[in-house]
Amino acid sequence: LVSIARLSLIAGVASLLVGGVIVVVGFTKLLEGRHLLLDVVYPANLRVQELRTALLDQETGIRGFAITRDERLLEPYRRGSVEAESITSELIDGYHEIDGNDAVLAKVAVIDDAMQRWRTDVAAPILDAPVPEAELDATILRSKEAFDDVRRQVDGLATLVAADRVAFAA
Repeated sequence: LVSIARLSLIAGVASLLVGGVIVVVGFTKLLEGRHLLLDVVYPANLRVQELRTALLDQETGIRGFAITRDERLLEPYRRGSVEAESITSELIDGYHEIDGNDAVLAKVAVIDDAMQRWRTDVAAPILDAPVPEAELDATILRSKEAFDDVRRQVDGLATLVAADRVAFAA
């Protein structure tokens, strides 16, 4: 009788220990998920909107400069370039914390490449020399078309981050 009681006690203690470990592991995973949601994904959603604004500022600045050659209109271009670089770095740093989520990092790289092409193919020539009046409309249209690719990529990034927000909130 004593040995049955002892075995029951040992089994009960073992069950409590196993149950406790399961609760601690589950709680730890919950906290980690909440950390990623609150400290990475939610801020990333805002940062994507800020990235969109910084990129549009660059386009706006270049268009205004192409039309007027007024150096003051390059301020949004310059500010947007600095802000976009900072935001991109923050997105990359934050998403490195999420294992197995390379889609966002890949999309940020695609956006960076698209912006670099736009800067090289569109912005640099406009900055280097005045656009002849006869070519101004075509230049502005070429800029818009090139920038449309950037817009599509940013929209794709916003979709990926929104999907993460839903996944981590579940």
